[in-house]
Amino acid sequence: MKKVLVLFAISALISACASAGNESVSRNLSAMSDEIASLSSSVGELRSTVDELVLKSDALSAENAQGAEMIGELQTEITYLSNEVTLLKGTPKAPAPSEATAAAVPAAPASPKIVIIEDVKAVKESLYSFALDLYNQGKNSESIAKFKEFLSKFPGDELANNAQYWIAENYYTLEQFTKAIEEFGAVISKYPNKAKAPDALLKIGYSYHEMGRNNDAINSLNEVISKYRSSDAAKLAQQKLSEWQ
Repeated sequence: MKKVLVLFAISALISACASAGNESVSRNLSAMSDEIASLSSSVGELRSTVDELVLKSDALSAENAQGAEMIGELQTEITYLSNEVTLLKGTPKAPAPSEATAAAVPAAPASPKIVIIEDVKAVKESLYSFALDLYNQGKNSESIAKFKEFLSKFPGDELANNAQYWIAENYYTLEQFTKAIEEFGAVISKYPNKAKAPDALLKIGYSYHEMGRNNDAINSLNEVISKYRSSDAAKLAQQKLSEWQ
């Protein structure tokens, strides 16, 4: 009988402990769930903040890039204009007359003169660089105008064939292929022995190809190979012929 009572007591004690343990575990799990929910909410807020910062950073980067581009364009134009307008102005002075001459001849009113001296080399280089910068910026019409201005001012310059070539290249970029062929042809006719002649003939072939005139394109590239065999243009022509045929 005593053994039965002892066993019953032990059983009751185990049940009580198990019940108490389950309640403790439940409380702990509930607390952990609340903490996880709180952390999840904090993480969500942090992600939202990070997203906002990323958007602001992207906007600032875009503004900075645009500003840098505008500054670059302004610096280019300033350099060109400052070089083109670099003038030395002076008023030449006549020698002072002697007392006798001054008494005999009434003084004539002074007519100031302006002596203008241009740094031709600086203006030339600045104008060419400005025109090329306009091409690189995609301002093709403005670039054409400046290269034509260069040719009108310095028709015999060593860069004249380059200027004519870049006029044609601008038209090619604008996909005005008929005009491009005309201007590339001017490079060949006016400067047949200059460095840009092979490239101009190559680009005539490219222009014909863009216009769908494949026979003319192939003939132009074959002409590049036969006339300028050792040039880089001839190598490019050979590669293009392999692709087209």
